[in-house]
Amino acid sequence: MTSDLDPTYSTIHARYTATALSKSPSTNNASAVARTFGYTQAELSSIPTDSNIGLSCGNPLALANLKEGETVIDLGCGAGFDVFLAAKRVGETGKAIGIDMNEVRVSIVRVT
Repeated sequence: MTSDLDPTYSTIHARYTATALSKSPSTNNASAVARTFGYTQAELSSIPTDSNIGLSCGNPLALANLKEGETVIDLGCGAGFDVFLAAKRVGETGKAIGIDMNEVRVSIVRVT
């Protein structure tokens, strides 16, 4: 990190980094948060467990009406929770792209 970054940005980045590096995020808490936003148990069971770290701020897929073949970009994707779910909806002919400010959680995943 460079020293000229906004202090608020630096604080947020540090907190998300600490969460991302946590060896044991509370899966029960993360699932409870996701269910509060309307995610189903079937959706939660269909994605990698560590992609849900309990930092949801909504359920964009409930409103998105994604279709096969579309491209979706999730800005601030974190560990990829919604990206994994979106990839299932857009299928093999679509693309689900996640972008996050925190490089410790960035990975490239091909969902089939």
